[in-house]
Amino acid sequence: MEDVRQGTESADERIEEISLAELSDRNKSRVLEMNALLRGPGAAASYDHLVSEMGNNTHRVVGVFQGEQIVGMIALHDVGGGDIWIQHNVVHPDAGRQGIGKRMFLEALLRAQNSGAKVIHLHCKNIPERDAARKIYLDAGFCNITNGALGSLDEYVLTVRA
Repeated sequence: MEDVRQGTESADERIEEISLAELSDRNKSRVLEMNALLRGPGAAASYDHLVSEMGNNTHRVVGVFQGEQIVGMIALHDVGGGDIWIQHNVVHPDAGRQGIGKRMFLEALLRAQNSGAKVIHLHCKNIPERDAARKIYLDAGFCNITNGALGSLDEYVLTVRA
């Protein structure tokens, strides 16, 4: 299988699978901030609520760290039957414009492919601020299957070739 990752991590950056329950208090606050930015008014009100939403066995969370500080996260949600949804794809504003989101997404995509996914799904807001993200998804082989039919969200799908 081809390695779809591109770009280079900085010396103090690492991407790894994480347990939300085991993060430091400082990183828990940053995760809540990122989730609020991503989800807006519908965001989990507390860290415990967020962990309960994502903490079941169907979610794997990948975090990006600069030093000991989390700067991005993305989740892989296995819904069964070979379908995986990529969710919670967010980078903290303090770490934006460094290519972290692209590296994190491509790492999550590789992990989904390596876990045996047959089809990978994601939603992306249909707003100009997400143009760069949509380009990354299309460049990785995803197809937009809704083209605005869902209102402010579009669904992208990638069929994984064996």
